[in-house]
Amino acid sequence: ATPELRTLVGPPGPSLWNLQGMDRGWRDYPEGMDFLAAGSPNRPWKAFQTGVYLDLFREHGVFDGSQELHVLDAACGIGRLMLPLLEQGHRVLGIDACRPSLAAAWKHIETASSNSTDLSARAQLRWADVRSEQLPTEVFDRVLAHDLLCYVAEPARLLARLVSSLSPGELFIGSVEAWPGAADSWPETPPSVDICTA
Repeated sequence: ATPELRTLVGPPGPSLWNLQGMDRGWRDYPEGMDFLAAGSPNRPWKAFQTGVYLDLFREHGVFDGSQELHVLDAACGIGRLMLPLLEQGHRVLGIDACRPSLAAAWKHIETASSNSTDLSARAQLRWADVRSEQLPTEVFDRVLAHDLLCYVAEPARLLARLVSSLSPGELFIGSVEAWPGAADSWPETPPSVDICTA
């Protein structure tokens, strides 16, 4: 285990329903879960999705400039957004409640480091539930929460906590997973969320 994984915060609080699914997925279908791996059947569509995020970042100048930024990637998963940010020279703290995802993220960081610059010097991974009170006390230039807020019971509360981690005037960037009829499939819409459909 890497030093970063030995010092992780944990264990996470009560399991999220999607975390239970992630654990089951890593147990039963690891090649699908690690979609950054060359042979993963999920790689093509996840690469497309990640490319859309990165194109939007570029289009809106989210990570432009030569300044090194300190980034919090809440629910970083296997590191699909961490890697390109590390390659751009930013420092990134990735937090996730799924240990197998963090282990895969570290593997991808090490592999990318062996191909070029040592990215691991600017990367930290922490095993933690971002809903807990154990969020980092440090301040960040950017906070990412991709495919996270749609999985928590109190998204507005978590959003407020994540935004409070930002330096004044800096950016929060988030997304939610959506599919046709997703809003109708939720057993109950959290009262703090307004659902918009296009």
